[in-house]
Amino acid sequence: MGNLLFETNHPESAIKYHQHALKYNPKELQALIGLGNAYYDMQDPKESIKYYKRAIEIDDGLSDVHYNLGNALYLVESIDEAIKHYEQAIKLNPKKPESFYNLGNAQCVKNEYQNAINSYQCALELDPKNAPALYNLGNALYMMNKYEDAVASYQKALQINDQSPECHFNLASAYNDLKEYELALQHYQQAIELDEENVDAYICIGSIHEMRKEPERAKRYYRSAHEIAPDNPKVIEAMQKMR
Repeated sequence: MGNLLFETNHPESAIKYHQHALKYNPKELQALIGLGNAYYDMQDPKESIKYYKRAIEIDDGLSDVHYNLGNALYLVESIDEAIKHYEQAIKLNPKKPESFYNLGNAQCVKNEYQNAINSYQCALELDPKNAPALYNLGNALYMMNKYEDAVASYQKALQINDQSPECHFNLASAYNDLKEYELALQHYQQAIELDEENVDAYICIGSIHEMRKEPERAKRYYRSAHEIAPDNPKVIEAMQKMR
């Protein structure tokens, strides 16, 4: 009954039935997993961790439980422990791209960018059209100063979903570092079209025009940024330079 209620989007009611099952058998595995899932669904990762760990004490061979526990630990910023459980999930089921993807995200938090690159690539071998994995792979490559590889990854992500202002912005930044300024401007503009309050995109466009000795164009974009976020330190600095 608890599982049925959870599947029909009633996690609070599901919790009551799962807890009732545990009164009869404190080691009822499905009830422990169900409670972990329900609390996670209710955005209470600390409580879900408790039940997932109890489930693993009974059966350590459940890939999805290790994966779910990793997700809950990630949310409470226990990154090292999250990585351990993602890795265990992968050992038990190396065919789940989400495990590699989330492992890569956790590794990025720890600035382990080469490890993250490897994890995202594994996720993409299993799911080549995973746009978030392509985007985050681009970010990890960018952080390793591999700008050309980052560009290729961002471009593949945009082929799948060209409506991501973040992806256009980061692609523009990679082009900027490669001194491909026209392409950078093009994608900064795309980022603004998709997110009119993208202050960083306005500033970056302004800085390119400033570098090109085009002060009036630079001022126009800096003023746009100032209208959106007058107290932003980057905006204040940009405006001061143009006085």
